Amino acid sequence: MNNSEQGLFGYLKSGFSSGLGWLISLGYLLAFIFAGLLIFCGYKFFTVAADQQLYWGVCFIVSFIAQVATKLWIFMQTNHNRVMHELRRLKK
Repeated sequence: MNNSEQGLFGYLKSGFSSGLGWLISLGYLLAFIFAGLLIFCGYKFFTVAADQQLYWGVCFIVSFIAQVATKLWIFMQTNHNRVMHELRRLKK
């Protein structure tokens, strides 16, 4: 393992090395969108009237779950790419 692959950023960067790097990019785009939605829903929850807080609270929880699922998918795909890279290296 060289110096560029050490650490979290090197690990996450290796997810783009496969032929489906565009799919990882789409996952990161969705993660940023869900992060913005999460912040917006949290802000609205604390600034609206009490009768609307249930709606914004549910939106906050749903956007949080979507954010977590997207990040888990990114890490699973990156891990898959790393394992396949190591298997190819062992095969040689």
